[in-house]
Amino acid sequence: MYRSLFLLFLFSFLGSNLIAQNPTLIASGNANLLKKNFKEALNDFTQALQENPSSIQALCGSALANNGLGNFSEALNFAESALKLAPQSDITNTTKGEILVSNKDYAGAIALFNKATDLNKSNFQAYIGKSKAYNLLGDAKEAYKVLDNAIAAFPSSAELFIARGLLNNSKEKYSKALSDFDKALSLNEKNNTFTAYYNRGIAYQFLQEYEPALADFNKAAELEPTNANAFYSRGLTNYQMGNYEPAVNDFLRADELNPNSAVTYYNLGMAFYKLEKLNDACMYFHKSCGMKNTNACKMIIMVCSEK
Repeated sequence: MYRSLFLLFLFSFLGSNLIAQNPTLIASGNANLLKKNFKEALNDFTQALQENPSSIQALCGSALANNGLGNFSEALNFAESALKLAPQSDITNTTKGEILVSNKDYAGAIALFNKATDLNKSNFQAYIGKSKAYNLLGDAKEAYKVLDNAIAAFPSSAELFIARGLLNNSKEKYSKALSDFDKALSLNEKNNTFTAYYNRGIAYQFLQEYEPALADFNKAAELEPTNANAFYSRGLTNYQMGNYEPAVNDFLRADELNPNSAVTYYNLGMAFYKLEKLNDACMYFHKSCGMKNTNACKMIIMVCSEK
């Protein structure tokens, strides 16, 4: 989720701060980044670099696209090329910082994020990235401090409240997370994000407040209808509410979007079991058990042994 916040930030940057050699390719690449279509984004930025090998936007975009594809070495090469061409750009420093986080060089990332905020005090993603790096280092206190200070300085930034909400969710501080996501959504009413709705739904879900959780997952699924997580989480909430038929539909949709998930198959089995459709339940328990889900294997022994 931190990455999606950064992609939103980069999209604004690419359209405003530096002049692109081919704005159509850059815009297309950046739009694909936002949709997490990393292969398509990389194709766009590659074409842009063929026209202008010194395009900072295309280099940063290529770094992020490769990072999204898990090509961390290539991502680092592109990020370093961009930083070499524009060492005093807060964006190039932030981009390399993001790549270093993915490469687990948290100390190196923090140094780059610090430089980015020195160059541009309103670079929200640098604060978010630095908080994430501290959290991954195991220093939650410093992670909170970074975001708390940034929010104090920029109290109208929805991105910062979303980031702190994500941190609170990760620390099981769900009530505090709800407050952060509520604030983020109130600040950004005209462009509410999947990230805020989805993760507020997660907080409600853990607090066993299923009705508002379901409403948030409905909104998340509406905003990103090809996001498997939205349908899986909505399915889980429907299951917890005893809505087993809708749960089955959501889990099936999640499986279409993200096939071969052991946990999705297990929960499909459980929903069918609750509907007393044992043939379907056992089919999915067997699929999940075959993928080493021990709970599914236990259910086979309990309810599918004769079959």
